[in-house]
Amino acid sequence: MLLFLPTVVHAQAEKRFALLIGNQGYSAKIGALKNPHADIALVGEALRSLAFRVTEVKDAYYKAVDTAIKRHIQTVRREGEGRSASSTIPAMEPPIRTPRSTT
Repeated sequence: MLLFLPTVVHAQAEKRFALLIGNQGYSAKIGALKNPHADIALVGEALRSLAFRVTEVKDAYYKAVDTAIKRHIQTVRREGEGRSASSTIPAMEPPIRTPRSTT
């Protein structure tokens, strides 16, 4: 799972924040994913080059993800107090794997 929460707070000096969540350590029933950690590292590097303050969360359970999102929201509100904030939140679910046909 890869969750990407970039947020820009408009002010005299634009402040940019991103919360990147990459979970790859799933149970044996689901299986481990190969790329989420590499994906958020790559996206994080690109966002840092655009002056984003990036927070990366890896292999977090619900409570840790919830806490990270709440902290991200608090940071945006604190840094953008009295200013408008815009946020883009595309959440990407792990792909659904279907059995391949052998014919």
